[in-house]
Amino acid sequence: MAGGAHLKLDDGTVTNVVTTFILSGVTNAPGIYGSANSSGYITGSGHLQVLTGPAGPTGPGFITNRISGSTLALTWPAGQGWRLQMQTNSLSTGLGTNWAYITDGSINSTNITVDASKPTVFYRLIYP
Repeated sequence: MAGGAHLKLDDGTVTNVVTTFILSGVTNAPGIYGSANSSGYITGSGHLQVLTGPAGPTGPGFITNRISGSTLALTWPAGQGWRLQMQTNSLSTGLGTNWAYITDGSINSTNITVDASKPTVFYRLIYP
């Protein structure tokens, strides 16, 4: 960041994810950064998470699935920072912009309880 610049993160409910965070020419270690621990470079109530691992996926992020009873098991390539999102809409609505994060990029699988009251749930992988 340029001298005197500040990163303003106003939404305290969101953790912004990056793979590299450089302050005054120094690359910061992986971790969570905010106004309390960034020497005045970050303002506001939000946070910035610096991930460990590769700079990005090395291939496509295919989701594999398995269902057992009322549990849906999803897996995807490990160690590449993929994050899983979901949204629930009616079939007549289809996909929208209301995606919600299920994972943070540090894992590569999850188990989801199937909810019969939500017959159309969509999943996708994103990076970061």
